[in-house]
Amino acid sequence: MIYDAIDELVKALKQEPDYCDYVRASAVLERDDLARMIKAYQQAVLEKEEMERYGSYIDLTPYDDKIKDKRTQLYAMPEIIDYLRALKKVNELTDEVTEIVFSHISSELQLGRMGMLFARHSR
Repeated sequence: MIYDAIDELVKALKQEPDYCDYVRASAVLERDDLARMIKAYQQAVLEKEEMERYGSYIDLTPYDDKIKDKRTQLYAMPEIIDYLRALKKVNELTDEVTEIVFSHISSELQLGRMGMLFARHSR
């Protein structure tokens, strides 16, 4: 059955070096200091999103500055950079697998998620 084949594909993907690197790199996210920093960053983003509802009535610069500061702190940590690189490689791997599968099903599925059919009719 097709689900068995998908299970085998998932098992194979999890044995790829890029995926193993990702798993190792993602373990760093469980550190208390990094978890607090990530939570603070996410909170800053939520605060800005909440204030965006007021549109032109409020200056969002302080919120942008706070987000930029939190992001700079996170990106200054080599562990976060390693994690983001590993995540990018895993995403590229899964994108490549998806592209191969879609291209073998139909040429209309090759152009991203919308497909060539949508691209043809949207011009």
